[in-house]
Amino acid sequence: MIRLLLDENISPTLAGKLGEQGVYAVAVPHVGLAGQPDHEIWNHALEHDFAIVTINARALPLIDHIKESGGADFLVNKLIEVFAPRRWEVREIPNP
Repeated sequence: MIRLLLDENISPTLAGKLGEQGVYAVAVPHVGLAGQPDHEIWNHALEHDFAIVTINARALPLIDHIKESGGADFLVNKLIEVFAPRRWEVREIPNP
């Protein structure tokens, strides 16, 4: 099951809407991390098996990379794992 942790720049109401679609999602304020630095949020996500949903200045280089990397299906069946600012890896999603 996908587990999403919504960063503070994403509306917490999205968690409920995702839940209606069968996706487990919680917002940073809901887990007691409001106002905490990114590394604390990333540690929480790692420890609790969450993918982080965010959009902030750190994501801009990644967005540029995606736009420059090919056609419309560039990310079909793939994920982007972000390790740090300007450090990421595009990987194939394994078949079950």
